Amino acid sequence: MDESPGDRVTMCQDGKYRWVYEMSLFRNPTILYTLIGVFLLVIAIMWLLMFFIGLGDGVSEAAEGATMVAGIGLAIIIPLCLIGYAIYALILKGKYCVVFEMDDDGVLHAQQERQAEKAGLLADIGILAGILAGNPTLAGSSLLAKTNDSMYTEFSDVRFIRPARGRNTIYVNNNQVYVPDEDFDMVLDFIRGRCPNARKS
Repeated sequence: MDESPGDRVTMCQDGKYRWVYEMSLFRNPTILYTLIGVFLLVIAIMWLLMFFIGLGDGVSEAAEGATMVAGIGLAIIIPLCLIGYAIYALILKGKYCVVFEMDDDGVLHAQQERQAEKAGLLADIGILAGILAGNPTLAGSSLLAKTNDSMYTEFSDVRFIRPARGRNTIYVNNNQVYVPDEDFDMVLDFIRGRCPNARKS
């Protein structure tokens, strides 16, 4: 068979499945949901910290103060998140292209080189913004993004599998595997059959 990845999931001569998935960043909200989920987790942690810090003033006062701070954080972060995502999508011309490689041991999710370079540029901007804002968390996460343009998941380490068929996505731990409609069931069954420790949904 052809060694170069195509749009369909293809078994190559080395025994590995390979395919390219081009996701529309404007029609498929998977990456946006992931981004918002990360920020909501940060807000939840911030609420808990503010709540425990304010417990000296009483439970209701601590909850009120923490909720006010979290609300302000949400009012700032969500619009910035949406604007940042829109800019990211425009820079990538609305397409997020990923190459997948899968065998009996695991699955690799890798950005195509052209877009990995653009993502590196965006990460540089994030590092600079984090330093200027005095935000080491943003700077650290941006540095991580710069050095991590691929993700490999070993099936033996998988703890949960969650298909999102409407978004052509299979969540395998923290990895997002994008699959065309025609091959979705095949890839999902393949992954489920090789993840003995996974909680399946």
